[in-house]
Amino acid sequence: MPRASLGLLVAVTAIWGLTFVMVQDAVRIIPVLSFLAWRFLMAGLVMSLLTARAWRQVTWGALGHGLVLGILIAAGYWLQTFGLQATTVDLAGFLTGLAVVLTPVLAFVLWRRPTPPLVWACAAAALGGLWLLAGSGGTLSVGDWLVVGGAGAFALQLLATDVAVRRHPLSVLVAVELLATGLLSLAGAAVTGGVAWPAGTVVWGALIVTALLASVAAFWAQGYAQQRATPQATATVLAAEPLFAALFSYVLQGAALVGWQWVGAGLITGSIVVLGRVAPADEGPPGLGTVVAMGPPRE
Repeated sequence: MPRASLGLLVAVTAIWGLTFVMVQDAVRIIPVLSFLAWRFLMAGLVMSLLTARAWRQVTWGALGHGLVLGILIAAGYWLQTFGLQATTVDLAGFLTGLAVVLTPVLAFVLWRRPTPPLVWACAAAALGGLWLLAGSGGTLSVGDWLVVGGAGAFALQLLATDVAVRRHPLSVLVAVELLATGLLSLAGAAVTGGVAWPAGTVVWGALIVTALLASVAAFWAQGYAQQRATPQATATVLAAEPLFAALFSYVLQGAALVGWQWVGAGLITGSIVVLGRVAPADEGPPGLGTVVAMGPPRE
């Protein structure tokens, strides 16, 4: 992988790890659905402006697929962000990474796609890591389970994306799913207690970083890197996201995993790395190597 691509991917991964902390701080001030509404509407509008030419070829099929992706990503972010209110950043980072492990499992369940034994071994290792992350009590909190549910929604979104990008322009799909996520969150906020306007440096800082850097700029940087590297190499670098989340959680909040939780985190991260390096990119739909490299939608 060229150094420029490697540097971009590391920077993107670090930004995604940092946003776990920023989002957790922001949703203590502004309601979750309002935050997500402004974040994704901002990102969707910017992406639409940057890809205006692609909209000339938009079809109803692309809009429909984009809406489906928006529903899935909205479900993932709703669960993940509500979960962040009741769990720690370091745990949330590793639990979100389970989306990569769940992707081939769900591909087998939905399409009966042949799944190599190594994939099942990675899934088992990740499951063991999840148990260790639960700590001495052996149980996950409600917040932890919400984040796991979000990882499941992200895995479904990855599989749906792999099908959709074979039929429609990627830039249009991304713009539609971002706008759909924002509108769904706006509607949810209006129904559940009213839409709150963003205010304060903490909220605005989180919105700018998550919308412009962690969504629009990061997506471009990832695409640039993937044009110059294999999906497997890309996935290996992106697997460091939970580690960055744990690092920023410790530096900014003083929180850290303890004891066997680090072993559990290592099992999950190792499973992601192994899947990224062995998953083929061209075995037919869904292209597992591609969706693993894309990784779950980020914080």
